[in-house]
Amino acid sequence: MAFGLPMIQKWSVDPYGIYGLVLTPTRELAVQIKEQLELIGGPTVRVLNVIGGLCMLEQATALQQRPHFVVATPGRYITSLDIVLL
Repeated sequence: MAFGLPMIQKWSVDPYGIYGLVLTPTRELAVQIKEQLELIGGPTVRVLNVIGGLCMLEQATALQQRPHFVVATPGRYITSLDIVLL
């Protein structure tokens, strides 16, 4: 919540496009952070996990939908960006 709450407060002023990116070293931590951002932000905040173990193509497609916040592991995020940019 230490970084999530300020991010959501700033986002609420201008809620368009991807506003925040959280890079985390593990998938488990990414899932926990996503849950907390959704809890703080409520139903209007769109948060996307970009992590290993899930379909890479689906994650790249979800990135194109422009979620408000992305919580990702570094390797999968870079790979997903490569797919989106192609």
